[in-house]
Amino acid sequence: MPFAPALHAEWIKIRTLRSLVGGLLAVFLVTVLFSALAGLDSEGPDFDPLFSAFFGVNFGQIAAIAFGTTAVSAEFEGGALQVSLAAMPRRGRWFAAKAVAIGVPVLAVGLVTGFVSLAVGKAVLGPRRAG
Repeated sequence: MPFAPALHAEWIKIRTLRSLVGGLLAVFLVTVLFSALAGLDSEGPDFDPLFSAFFGVNFGQIAAIAFGTTAVSAEFEGGALQVSLAAMPRRGRWFAAKAVAIGVPVLAVGLVTGFVSLAVGKAVLGPRRAG
Protein backbone atom coordinates (compact mmCIF):
# COMPACT_ATOMS: atom_id res chain seq x y z
CA MET A 1 0.00 0.00 0.00
CA PRO A 2 1.40 3.44 -0.89
CA PHE A 3 2.00 6.10 1.75
CA ALA A 4 -0.93 8.42 0.89
CA PRO A 5 -3.71 5.85 1.52
CA ALA A 6 -1.99 4.76 4.73
CA LEU A 7 -1.82 8.37 5.89
CA HIS A 8 -5.47 8.89 4.98
CA ALA A 9 -6.47 5.80 6.97
CA GLU A 10 -4.53 6.97 10.01
CA TRP A 11 -6.04 10.45 9.70
CA ILE A 12 -9.55 8.97 9.65
CA LYS A 13 -8.78 6.96 12.80
CA ILE A 14 -7.62 10.07 14.62
CA ARG A 15 -10.41 12.31 13.38
CA THR A 16 -13.23 9.92 14.28
CA LEU A 17 -12.28 9.33 17.91
CA ARG A 18 -13.89 12.02 20.04
CA SER A 19 -11.34 11.57 22.80
CA LEU A 20 -8.54 12.51 20.41
CA VAL A 21 -10.30 15.66 19.24
CA GLY A 22 -10.86 16.49 22.89
CA GLY A 23 -7.18 15.86 23.56
CA LEU A 24 -6.16 18.43 20.97
CA LEU A 25 -8.63 20.88 22.46
CA ALA A 26 -7.14 20.16 25.90
CA VAL A 27 -3.67 21.08 24.61
CA PHE A 28 -4.98 24.49 23.62
CA LEU A 29 -7.14 25.16 26.67
CA VAL A 30 -4.67 23.94 29.29
CA THR A 31 -1.81 25.96 27.84
CA VAL A 32 -3.77 29.18 27.54
CA LEU A 33 -5.45 28.81 30.93
CA PHE A 34 -2.25 28.19 32.86
CA SER A 35 -0.47 30.99 31.02
CA ALA A 36 -3.26 33.38 31.99
CA LEU A 37 -3.17 32.22 35.61
CA ALA A 38 0.61 32.66 35.76
CA GLY A 39 0.23 36.16 34.37
CA LEU A 40 -2.20 37.08 37.14
CA ASP A 41 0.36 36.10 39.77
CA SER A 42 3.15 38.36 38.61
CA GLU A 43 4.64 40.08 41.63
CA GLY A 44 8.12 40.14 43.08
CA PRO A 45 11.63 41.20 42.12
CA ASP A 46 12.36 38.06 40.09
CA PHE A 47 9.32 38.50 37.84
CA ASP A 48 9.86 37.38 34.24
CA PRO A 49 7.03 38.35 31.85
CA LEU A 50 8.08 35.85 29.18
CA PHE A 51 8.03 33.01 31.70
CA SER A 52 4.56 34.06 32.83
CA ALA A 53 3.24 34.27 29.28
CA PHE A 54 4.47 30.77 28.40
CA PHE A 55 4.11 29.06 31.77
CA GLY A 56 1.24 26.94 30.46
CA VAL A 57 3.39 25.32 27.77
CA ASN A 58 4.58 22.77 30.35
CA PHE A 59 1.04 21.64 30.98
CA GLY A 60 0.15 21.76 27.29
CA GLN A 61 3.04 19.41 26.58
CA ILE A 62 1.58 16.92 29.03
CA ALA A 63 -1.75 17.13 27.20
CA ALA A 64 0.05 16.66 23.85
CA ILE A 65 1.82 13.58 25.18
CA ALA A 66 -1.52 12.21 26.36
CA PHE A 67 -2.97 12.87 22.89
CA GLY A 68 -0.12 11.01 21.17
CA THR A 69 -0.27 8.11 23.60
CA THR A 70 -4.02 7.77 23.16
CA ALA A 71 -3.73 7.95 19.37
CA VAL A 72 -1.13 5.18 19.29
CA SER A 73 -2.74 2.94 21.88
CA ALA A 74 -6.30 3.25 20.52
CA GLU A 75 -5.58 0.47 18.01
CA PHE A 76 -4.70 -2.06 20.69
CA GLU A 77 -8.31 -2.22 21.81
CA GLY A 78 -10.46 -4.73 19.97
CA GLY A 79 -7.72 -6.13 17.76
CA ALA A 80 -7.65 -3.23 15.30
CA LEU A 81 -3.85 -3.29 15.35
CA GLN A 82 -3.79 -6.76 13.80
CA VAL A 83 -6.03 -5.58 10.98
CA SER A 84 -3.87 -2.50 10.38
CA LEU A 85 -0.68 -4.52 10.27
CA ALA A 86 -2.23 -7.13 7.99
CA ALA A 87 -3.37 -4.41 5.59
CA MET A 88 0.02 -2.69 5.72
CA PRO A 89 2.80 -5.27 5.52
CA ARG A 90 5.53 -2.62 5.44
CA ARG A 91 5.74 -1.63 9.07
CA GLY A 92 7.99 1.36 8.44
CA ARG A 93 5.46 2.96 6.12
CA TRP A 94 2.66 2.28 8.60
CA PHE A 95 4.68 3.79 11.45
CA ALA A 96 5.59 6.85 9.35
CA ALA A 97 1.94 7.39 8.40
CA LYS A 98 0.90 7.17 12.04
CA ALA A 99 3.66 9.56 13.12
CA VAL A 100 2.69 12.12 10.47
CA ALA A 101 -1.04 11.77 11.25
CA ILE A 102 -0.31 12.45 14.93
CA GLY A 103 2.45 15.01 14.51
CA VAL A 104 0.83 17.38 12.03
CA PRO A 105 -2.31 18.15 14.09
CA VAL A 106 -0.22 18.55 17.25
CA LEU A 107 2.14 20.91 15.42
CA ALA A 108 -0.77 22.96 14.05
CA VAL A 109 -2.47 23.20 17.44
CA GLY A 110 0.87 23.99 19.08
CA LEU A 111 1.57 26.88 16.73
CA VAL A 112 -1.86 28.41 17.26
CA THR A 113 -1.59 27.82 21.00
CA GLY A 114 1.78 29.57 21.17
CA PHE A 115 0.50 32.72 19.52
CA VAL A 116 -2.70 32.74 21.57
CA SER A 117 -0.74 32.18 24.80
CA LEU A 118 1.48 35.12 23.96
CA ALA A 119 -1.53 37.34 23.24
CA VAL A 120 -3.33 36.24 26.42
CA GLY A 121 -0.15 36.69 28.44
CA LYS A 122 0.31 40.23 27.13
CA ALA A 123 -3.33 41.05 27.83
CA VAL A 124 -3.21 39.69 31.37
CA LEU A 125 0.14 41.28 32.21
CA GLY A 126 -0.94 44.69 30.96
CA PRO A 127 1.61 47.38 31.90
CA ARG A 128 3.96 44.83 33.51
CA ARG A 129 4.67 43.13 30.18
CA ALA A 130 7.96 43.46 28.36
CA GLY A 131 8.02 44.85 24.83
